[in-house]
Amino acid sequence: MREQRENLRIIKGLDEFISDLSGKNPRSNYFFQGDGNNSYQHFWFRGVRNHKFSLSPRIYRKLNHFDNNSFWSELKDKEEDIHEEFSRRCYHLIKDFYPENKFMWLSMMQHYGMATRLLDWTEEAIPAFFFALEKYFIGEEVDDNDLPCVWVLKPEVMNVEVSKNILSLSEEEIDINNLNKINNIMKLDPSLSEDKDKTDITKRAEFHNKAPFSVTSPYNTERIKAQAGTFVLFPKESSDRKASKEKFYLENLPNNEKFLFKYIICNPYAFTQKLKQIGVKRSLYYPEIPSLSPEIEEMIFLKSSLVSK
Repeated sequence: MREQRENLRIIKGLDEFISDLSGKNPRSNYFFQGDGNNSYQHFWFRGVRNHKFSLSPRIYRKLNHFDNNSFWSELKDKEEDIHEEFSRRCYHLIKDFYPENKFMWLSMMQHYGMATRLLDWTEEAIPAFFFALEKYFIGEEVDDNDLPCVWVLKPEVMNVEVSKNILSLSEEEIDINNLNKINNIMKLDPSLSEDKDKTDITKRAEFHNKAPFSVTSPYNTERIKAQAGTFVLFPKESSDRKASKEKFYLENLPNNEKFLFKYIICNPYAFTQKLKQIGVKRSLYYPEIPSLSPEIEEMIFLKSSLVSK
């Protein structure tokens, strides 16, 4: 009888997470060490402040009030409107990097807080735990019932599974090693390229925009570099115009147990203190002057209070 797989774990400390990565927990070993049928042990991580939140991009959530019949057309229109307005108003502000194509524009808009079809991930685990616990780091008010969590993703496995189960591609049509490269994502989604000549687009192009895909991106800003940022690019159209957008949420994708694992942090205050003790701080992942100010104040006034005691 096949053992039931559990892709959810509640943890108190980082040691439990590291134990899983090391293959020391039999209940999660199948996920982190593999079952012998694939060699993809590359992980991405996403920290979320509330474990109840879905794995969906912000623009999907902003259009949540539209029904299935109008959601996809609204999504397409709003993305074009956002891109046009953002590029018009920030043109003179872009000094070090000007986007080469629409994917780079999406990446930049995501970086500056615009609603896009991109969902942020990181190639490093510690930044993900920081993002899950960011409110605790900066002392913001939190609801103790809304526990933070960290998701673990196998990006190559996800791309293969959606290619098979949503796009119905054959093994021969799936370039497993290169599916998450930008050039190949543009073949899947030609609308992201500025190229006028689309003659080299492969057979996969007919499926463009129809499924979420993990995609790497150049570290074109200090922040993305510091955060080791990557993305999942969500579709802006569906082959079934009446399809619910929720079916593309990552936790709802077919066979998601093969590529998703969720860690709920049950004692976020203590967890945050442990991360601080090993040197985790906001300025590591937001390498800008405004991030340094509260850290310096906390350090100086904490020293003063210790001395006064």
